Amino acid sequence: MDSVALTTFSMTARSAEATRIGQAIEERVIGRDMQTDGPVLGEAILSRVEEVTALQMIDELGKLGADWDGYGGLPIDKLTIANSSEALVRLMRSGARGPDIAPNPNGTISFEWMTVHGSAHLEVGMTRYSFFLQAASARPFVTDGPAGHVPTELGTAIAAIVFPPVRSVAAIHRLIYTAGHDRTYR
Repeated sequence: MDSVALTTFSMTARSAEATRIGQAIEERVIGRDMQTDGPVLGEAILSRVEEVTALQMIDELGKLGADWDGYGGLPIDKLTIANSSEALVRLMRSGARGPDIAPNPNGTISFEWMTVHGSAHLEVGMTRYSFFLQAASARPFVTDGPAGHVPTELGTAIAAIVFPPVRSVAAIHRLIYTAGHDRTYR
């Protein structure tokens, strides 16, 4: 894979070989047609690319030193990096999309998912995690536990509530019969 393009709707990757051949493939994404150069990778591969990118970002947070924020922020401990990486893999492999990732001044790492449908927040430290999930029109769900044992069910809940499946609302208003008679219904 020679390049990866991230858009609001998806990630696509193309190889140098496909670019050289000049193939154009259309990908239907959330009701929109998007031109790409080269083959479009499947959902599983794109999720793995997103996972690897997020894991690299977590590793980079481990390089932050003391006072990284200019206000006395604690460095991110190696155990927090390990717990966060394990939690991220568990959540993403159970359906959650890649989160926004941020270090916290107390030495923990936060993951955040937010859409118009709802939001979720996970904070992971050396020994504990805390989790918050709220659908746009429901009461929040809050839980916590040992940092090394973030349940995969949280990833399933994030996928279902924050990123619900998109359903088509298109209506057929014109039928064309094979006999050549156009009929329009309104």
